[in-house]
Amino acid sequence: MILLAFIGLSMNVAYADDVNTLKTKIEAFNHGGTGTLSASVSGNTVTVTGNVSGATKHLSLKIDAAVTVLWKATYEGSTSNGNGMFNLYGSGTFEVAGGIITQNENGEINPTPAISASDYPITIKVSGGMIRAEEGYAIHNTTGTVTISGGIGFAYGTAVTDVINGPFTVPSVNSAVLVAWNKAAGNTTYTAGTSDDILVIPTTITAVWANQEGNAGILGTLGSITGFIPIEGVTITGLNTFTITASVEKKHKKQHREHGENTENHRG
Repeated sequence: MILLAFIGLSMNVAYADDVNTLKTKIEAFNHGGTGTLSASVSGNTVTVTGNVSGATKHLSLKIDAAVTVLWKATYEGSTSNGNGMFNLYGSGTFEVAGGIITQNENGEINPTPAISASDYPITIKVSGGMIRAEEGYAIHNTTGTVTISGGIGFAYGTAVTDVINGPFTVPSVNSAVLVAWNKAAGNTTYTAGTSDDILVIPTTITAVWANQEGNAGILGTLGSITGFIPIEGVTITGLNTFTITASVEKKHKKQHREHGENTENHRG
């Protein structure tokens, strides 16, 4: 039994890829949508930039223990079968530092997370950008560690714990924003400036329904962090009683598709 446990651990971490292999795989990945990803290597870090929209394929990354994948790309699409839009393996680090990762609603029984790393000791960090899941968790990671030090995490759900599945830490109360919309409540019309059906971490965040550039959604503000999360199928009535001065995401994902731009989750 000890031998079997040792072999299982080796299989989980030993076959992970180094920086140059990851760069090649990321740039050659057939995502099924439009747009491209670019990857650059500096030491043990692979930095990913670019724009992809309408992706239909799962991106699987096997990250070696000494390697960090620094994600700054905008990536939007809809993948299925409950696996993550991004599936992470190995024991390295995956850090979202910019861009927008969007897993669109697909109507499946087993919702797909935007990022999934269950059963692997992956370290996931969010220091900027946005991760949004219209079904399932934004992050599904029950074995590794998740640290949220910046940016915005968003998902549909009845609690903020529906945004991230598994243990996570937020080092500073003013560093990051987690937002959930209780779509299951059945409401599709909201008054501007109200926070009905919106759940947040930390509780000091101001999150209200708003219109921005013709899009309905949620405006979240926490200290210097301001982000607008557009949501399809929602109508906002009344006038905004505040000024929107900045946004992590200014355009609705439909607009991203129209202009060729690009902005998941097993509910265990």
